[in-house]
Amino acid sequence: MTTLRRARSVFHVVLPVVVAAILVFLAVVNMALVKSWRGEYEDGVRWGTVGANVVAMEIDRHSSAERAGIQRNDVLLMVDGQEVSTAADLQAILHRTTAQSRLHYVLQRQSEAVPVAIDLQPMPLARAGLYYSVALVGILAIVVGASVRLRRPVDRATLHFFWLTVAFFGTMSFTPSGAYSHLDYFFDWADVIARLALPPLFLHFAFVFPERAEPASHGGFRKWGLVLVYVPAFVLGITRALVTLPRCPNWSAEPNSDFTNARSSNFGCADATNLGHMVANPADLASGRPLGDADAVTAVSAVTRYYQDKIQLPAAATLGPIQAPSSAPPPATGGPGGPTPGS
Repeated sequence: MTTLRRARSVFHVVLPVVVAAILVFLAVVNMALVKSWRGEYEDGVRWGTVGANVVAMEIDRHSSAERAGIQRNDVLLMVDGQEVSTAADLQAILHRTTAQSRLHYVLQRQSEAVPVAIDLQPMPLARAGLYYSVALVGILAIVVGASVRLRRPVDRATLHFFWLTVAFFGTMSFTPSGAYSHLDYFFDWADVIARLALPPLFLHFAFVFPERAEPASHGGFRKWGLVLVYVPAFVLGITRALVTLPRCPNWSAEPNSDFTNARSSNFGCADATNLGHMVANPADLASGRPLGDADAVTAVSAVTRYYQDKIQLPAAATLGPIQAPSSAPPPATGGPGGPTPGS
C-alpha cells in the first residue's frame, strides 16, 4: 500500500512536468516550421484541364508568366522534359520545387510548339510576427500551470488549473504553417481541439475552485452537471465540416443526358463554388434541414376565399415615367398649311 502511494505521489509530480516539456517542445517545432516556411512557388497562371489538354485560363498581371510571354489558351505540353497531361501533374511539379528556380515549359500555340523559360515566384504569405509573441504567452501559461501543480500535487483544483493552462497553451502556441504536411495537420487539429476544450475546462474550473462550504459541484450536479459542460464542445467537434470547392472547369464527363438528377461535372461549377463561399453552415450541404410544419390556417383560408369568390384581382398596372406608345393614330390638328377637320 505504501509503495502504491509513493507511486501515485511520483506520478502526480512527473505528469505535469512531462506533459509541459512535450508540449513546449512541440511549440518550438511549430514556431520553427512557421519561421522556415517560405511558401510554395507558382508561375502566375491558373491552369485548367480542358478535355485532354492543360490550358492557361488566366494570367496574373505582373507575374512570371506574363513576363515570360505565356498567353491565354496556351496548351502546356511538357515541363523540364516531363509530359504534363492534367493540371494536377503541374501542381505536383510545383509542389516539389523547394527553391526559386527556372522551369522550361513547352507550349502549344496555334499548332506551333513554343518553348518558354519561366522563373517561379513565391506565393504571398501572411505576416507571422504576432504569432511568436502569442506562442510565448502560451508557453508561459503552461509553465505557470505546471509549477502550481508541483507546489500542490494532491489538490484537485490545481489539476483542473493545469489542464486549463494546457488548453490555453494549445490555442496560443499551435497553428498551421501553411505547408500542410502531416505534422502541420497535427498542429492544425491540436489548435482546433484546444479551442473546443478551453471553454468547458474554464467552466469546470470555476465550479470546483475556490472551494466553498457547499460547493456547486457536490450532489447530483457533480455527477451529471460537469459532464454536460463538455457536451457542446464534443458536439461541435464531431460535427465540424469544411467546404471543399470544386476544381473548375472539369470536362471529364460526357455531355449526355443524365436522368439521375445529379450535378454534372461539366456545368454548374461556378454556382457550386459561389455556394460554397456563401453557405453559413457547411453541414447543410451534406444534409439539408427538415421542413417545418405547414400553416393549415393560411392554406384553408386561401381555399375558402376561392370557393366564396372573394379572390381579389391584382391592382391595375400604372404607367411609369416612360409612357407606352398608343396604337391609335394621333388626332389631326389644324394650322397653317395643315389639314383641318372635315377637309
